Order: sequence, then structure tokens, then C-alpha cells
Amino acid sequence: MSGSPIFVRLITVVVLTTGWAVTTVPVRAQPSGPNVVIILTDDQRATETLQAMPKTTAWLAQGGVQFPNAYATTPLCCPSRAAIMTGQLNHNNGVHRNLDKALLPQGNTIQRILRDAGYATGIAGKYLNGWRQSDGPPPHFDRYSVITRTSTDDEFDADNYTQTTFLEEDSPVEKQVTTYSTDYIAQEAQDFLLDWHADDPSRPWFLYVAPFAPHSPWIPEPGYAAADVGTWAGNPAVFEADRTDKPPYVRNQAHTFAEGQQIRTQQLRTLLSVDDLVDQVFETIEATGDLGNTVAFFLSDNGFMWGEHGVLSKKVPYADSIRIPFLVRWPGRLAPGTVDERIVANIDVAPSILDAAGLSSGHAMDGISVASPVSRTKLLTEDWHRTGPARWASVVTTRYQYVEYYSIADGVTLEFRELYVLVPDPWQLENVLGNPFPTDDSDGPGLAAELAEARACVGPTCI
Repeated sequence: MSGSPIFVRLITVVVLTTGWAVTTVPVRAQPSGPNVVIILTDDQRATETLQAMPKTTAWLAQGGVQFPNAYATTPLCCPSRAAIMTGQLNHNNGVHRNLDKALLPQGNTIQRILRDAGYATGIAGKYLNGWRQSDGPPPHFDRYSVITRTSTDDEFDADNYTQTTFLEEDSPVEKQVTTYSTDYIAQEAQDFLLDWHADDPSRPWFLYVAPFAPHSPWIPEPGYAAADVGTWAGNPAVFEADRTDKPPYVRNQAHTFAEGQQIRTQQLRTLLSVDDLVDQVFETIEATGDLGNTVAFFLSDNGFMWGEHGVLSKKVPYADSIRIPFLVRWPGRLAPGTVDERIVANIDVAPSILDAAGLSSGHAMDGISVASPVSRTKLLTEDWHRTGPARWASVVTTRYQYVEYYSIADGVTLEFRELYVLVPDPWQLENVLGNPFPTDDSDGPGLAAELAEARACVGPTCI
């Protein structure tokens, strides 16, 4: 399992018989900008998953800031990754579905901006869905080891845990890897860090680490296959008895608490290996003397429903589909060990990195730095399904969520609406549309107009 010793090329790294450890390296000259690492999981919901990741929370939650009100603006793999890389909502970056890898505006990506500024750039793990050797190297990455066998539609059933193919800059063909993929990605990330340190310890770097876990088919590595991840009692949304106020696709769901329990257990077991990966990456950063000058992000591309409202999925507007873990370590800027209640999102990662590096984007970003004194009061979440379950857009605040569903056929015709007053209904059990809305007039009658405005926003108008 991932916690066992990992042997890396020795620069000033030592493997001890008592476990993986590193020695102190000579003091290095500080680079001109901070180093940046993003660790991005796949389908990790915010609720209850970090409990399986004590090493991650030690490095990032205790050593940085936890943002409990964090969201994926489009809860689907490829669109969310595009939003992270560009700082743009998907109606502005053009990536709406998993099929849309070719539409990513590569010139707007954070890796392009940082590389042009002199950063060494590297990616290990999942890039964009369906990226293959025929697509060429992932643009603007000096080093890369990216998973190639990922879905090109909205479903996925391949094993990217024990039978994984990678495209790497030093291999002329796609490489079949039987090492547990999270462990392999961890090793690749460590190699990049150590090589960069050996090549030029004063050059800043950008590292994007994206394990496949905890995406289906949820295969833990052998050492964690029977790990105790605790029990789960469910929540009121799982046991919702009356879904007649929900849209037709929800009323037709019949998934059970037992199914949700099983997925939860398997997801958490795969996250134990991710916890090891995070620990190993940060141990290496610390060993190279870079920890105090590294800005770090840990988040997921979207959440996942464990049977809430009968749903086992992402891609829907409900809380556990759109809410994600979001942890930031920013030495000297964000106070470690704190919780920030502001609304943040995947689109805020790129603006935060530019803020840290003192760089500009050259294009309008819809996100905002998590260190900014300005914070949003609402957030657009949106989706573009062309086949079920539904096509929708939503505005979320800390007080309410308003959702509109549109015709799959034309994406315009309004078919259903939902409104949830999140205090006192965080589980979204009562769609209150048609009842008096218990807020002031600016929030009540104007919800449809507010959503329409958000769906057309660009840059500062999105905040």
C-alpha cells in the first residue's frame, strides 16, 4: 500500500528501514515566485470524506485554511478541470461536457501563464477525459505522466487503478502500468520535484497532481481493501420519503441507502492511498527546502451523491454533487489552522495562483483569489447535458439555492424549477416554490432574472 517505503532517485533523500523519510537538504536560494502545487481528486464529495485523510488534513487543514462552502461550478470531470485551469466558468471557456477536451482554450490556462513566466511545469495523473497519444503532449507542461484511458462521455467503467495507461514525455508509446495508479502518480510527482531541484533549485515550479481516486470502479489497493473507514448513518436526504416536489428524473430514482453505504466505503478506502500520496508529495517538498515558499491547493473536480434523494451520481445540482473539499496552504498570506466561511469555487484556483505569483492572466477570469478581501455572496453552477438526466443552471448562496431545468432538446425551454431555503433546510427536502419565499423582495421575485444574469456573466460581473 502507499504507506510502505517508496524508493526514489537519491538527491539528498534517504530511505530508512523504519519508513519513508527524508533528510534536510542544503539551503536553497529562493525562486523569484512561489512554487505551486494542485492536488485534485476525482468525484470526492465534501461531506465526511476528509475523515479518511488525516495526513492531508494535517498538511493542509492544520497547516492552511479549510473552506467549507466550496463548489464545483459544473460537477463533471472535464468541465471542472477546465474551470480550474482557466479560472473561467464553463459558459466562457467552452468546455461543457467530457467530450470537449479540444475546446479548452489552452492559451488561457494557468500552466501556460506560469510556464511563460519561467516556471517549470508538470502534471501527473488525470488531465482531460480521453486524452491519448494522438492528441500529443498536454500543452504547456514540461514534464507529464497523464492517464490516457479515461472516458469520452458521461460514464466510465474502466479500471484506472490496477491496469492504467500513461502518456509520458520520455516514452514514444503509451505505457501500461500495473502498479497501483495512486502510488505510481505519487512517485512520478516526487520524481518531478527532485529533478527540478537538481536541475535548478532557484527556478519556481508548478505541479498538478491528479489521482484517479475516488472515481468508480472504486478499487482500493490490497493493503486497504478491508480497511475500517467507520460506519455511516446516512442523512435526511438519503431517507427522503416524499420526492413529489422534485423534478421527474429524481422522482424516478430508486437507489438505496445500502447502495450509498457501499460506494462510500469503497471511495474512502481509495482515498487512504490518496492520503499517502499527499503525505509523500509534501514530505518531498519539505525535503527540498521549498515548503515555506509553496502555495498548495487540495480539492476535487466535483462531489458525488451517496443516495441523497435516491441519486447515486454527480452531474446534478444538489449539495453533495456540487460541493467539494477545498483546502489551501499559503504561507505568509493565509493564517494556518483556520476555517473561512466564504463561498469559494474551482474557478478561484487560477486567480489565487496569479495573485500569489504577482502575474496577470491576459483574459477575463470569473473567479477571485481566496486571499482577496472581496468575497462573493452567490455562485453560478451550470450543466449542459444533451442526454439525461437533466439540463440545468442554478444560483447558490449561503441562504438559498434556486435551480432551473431546461429541455434536453433545445437547452432553452424551461421545464421545472426548484428553490431550497438552506437555513433551515440544508438537506434540500422541501422545494418551496409556490410558497411565500421568506427573504426580502430583492431575493424573492428576482430569482429568475438573477440566474439569467449569472448565466451570461463574464469576469468581474460573475463575482
